[in-house]
Amino acid sequence: MNLFHALDPTHVTYLLVFGAGAVGGLLGLMAFGFLGRPAETRRREAASDGPQAARNARLEALTETMPGVPYEFRVGPDGEQSIAFIGDGATELLGLAPESDGFYERFVEHIPESHRGAFLRSVEEAVTTRSHWRHEVPFDRPDGERIWLLGSAEPDPQEKGASFRGLLLNITERIEEERRREQVIRRVTDAIVEVDAEWCFTLVNDQAEALYGMKEEHLLGRTLWDVFPRTKGTRFEEEYRRVMRSREPVRFEERFGGMGTWFDIQVYPNPDGGLAFYFDDVTKRKEREEQLREREELLRSITENVSEGIYRSTPEEGIIYANSAFVEMFGYESRDELRAADPSTFYADPAEREALYRQEDEQGGLDGVEVQFQRNDGSTFTGLLSTQQVDAPDGNQVYNDGAVTDITERKGRERRLEQTETLFQNAQDALFLIDVRQKDSAASFTYRRVNPVYERKFGYTEEDVRGRSPEEVFGAETAEFLEERLQACKRRREPLDYEEKIPLEEGMAYFRTRLAPVIVDGEVKQIVGTPRDITQRKRREQMLKSRRRKIEALYRATSGLLSVGTRDAVPGRIAEVLQEVFDFPLRHVGLVEGEMLVPKETVGEDLSRMPEPKAQPLSEDLVATRAIEAGEAVVVESTGGLENDLDYGT
Repeated sequence: MNLFHALDPTHVTYLLVFGAGAVGGLLGLMAFGFLGRPAETRRREAASDGPQAARNARLEALTETMPGVPYEFRVGPDGEQSIAFIGDGATELLGLAPESDGFYERFVEHIPESHRGAFLRSVEEAVTTRSHWRHEVPFDRPDGERIWLLGSAEPDPQEKGASFRGLLLNITERIEEERRREQVIRRVTDAIVEVDAEWCFTLVNDQAEALYGMKEEHLLGRTLWDVFPRTKGTRFEEEYRRVMRSREPVRFEERFGGMGTWFDIQVYPNPDGGLAFYFDDVTKRKEREEQLREREELLRSITENVSEGIYRSTPEEGIIYANSAFVEMFGYESRDELRAADPSTFYADPAEREALYRQEDEQGGLDGVEVQFQRNDGSTFTGLLSTQQVDAPDGNQVYNDGAVTDITERKGRERRLEQTETLFQNAQDALFLIDVRQKDSAASFTYRRVNPVYERKFGYTEEDVRGRSPEEVFGAETAEFLEERLQACKRRREPLDYEEKIPLEEGMAYFRTRLAPVIVDGEVKQIVGTPRDITQRKRREQMLKSRRRKIEALYRATSGLLSVGTRDAVPGRIAEVLQEVFDFPLRHVGLVEGEMLVPKETVGEDLSRMPEPKAQPLSEDLVATRAIEAGEAVVVESTGGLENDLDYGT
């Protein structure tokens, strides 16, 4: 400031103008106004014109070291506007000769028409109010180049009329840089806004408009807190105010509840004292991260709760991860104890381990290979081993991920099932298996399996009956009886025995059937049936009953025979006994009288038209003679064997 102490403050005014250029630097501009003519003329006249001329010469010499073009603008008493002085730099900057006559008119003509009105209005306002004038305006040089000028002037209250002394500065580079910056801001995908030191919006790019749902013109001049009151008291306000105070940039991620959106926010201090905000909508990324976190949590939960043993290993480090099931499966107390163990001890046969390694290298993994493993206490179990090789994200590491399923119990079940299947297929009794399905309140029954004996006995193969109901196999009448027993077995949840009669190709057969429920998780899921053929037994029982009945009848008849009073009544009583005891269709009673066989009682079907048989001598041709000689009953195959005994005289 000492440089200007020598200047007359009544004739010199200076103005510091700040502008953000390409590098956001600080431009210090001084506006000088003074009377005079071209520099060389003023210097020559300085000695003869007195102190005023000398002062003007010193000012002219000083302005030669300043940027821009100094000028003096006057308004006469009649309102006429003119340039009283223009620096020599006008030629280089504007392409106009520095003669003051008519310079103002020539200058205005080179302002584009679209900006001319605003320029003239700003001049009129400064003249009218005798106030500081500052205006940015484009200027078209005579050679066609467009430049941007920053005009600045201060009124001189000492002068009669109106006098403004100022400076024209070339700000083309700054304007172009601002335009390029704005174009970049408009094109970037981030939402960008800027506020001044008072938190008023000064810039809102297209992406920010779309994000806010508001146009830039509706935001400019309004404060951030007025537009977004819900940011108050949040991390947004805290971070924004911190940058405003410290002038240090910050970057953070936060969810704005007012929009339900996650933002990655970068906040930078601007040279004008305000802030620039760069918003990137990262909601989808945050949702993906949350989904990934949930999947990882789910995977962690699954791996820690599944019954399969899951592990990850590397050739260099061995097992680097194992879930709880794997640790317990191999009989260790902790993962650390497991990791400290020699992996070769996990296998009952070390040679099998080496073979599995080779197979894994050749195939890139294993798929359900049955392996005999060894626990920490030396006991063994059977497991299914599945592995795969996985490349690490950086590609510098190969992991071996594997899962072991303990199938010892399953193998035991399989052996029991094999034994059961053998018994089922080779059982001497017929067997059938019924599936029980509960539908609403009623149960339905369908055949699942039958064994070979069943197939031979009933004539139905397993393919014939599988999936079919008893009614579909045997018909409604027979099936009704069976389904009643199946329902009873399911209801009682205990074996049920019963006898049934089933028509087969060879005739009616008798069976004693046992139904046994198969209960799984407290529910009857299947019923095993064992029908045993008791036809022969039933026939023997019937025969025994018949014999007992006949013996009882014979006993009663014999008792009655012994009580017969006359010889002539004996044949009739004997015929009654034969009828009651043996129920023979043909009955013939004869008595031996001397050497003759005399017929006494003959009863038979279709004998009503036949004459009475005649007596005849006892000869060897007679069945009666053989019986008398043998002293016991004689059996003949048919009535044809009695032709000689029955002589009808024909």
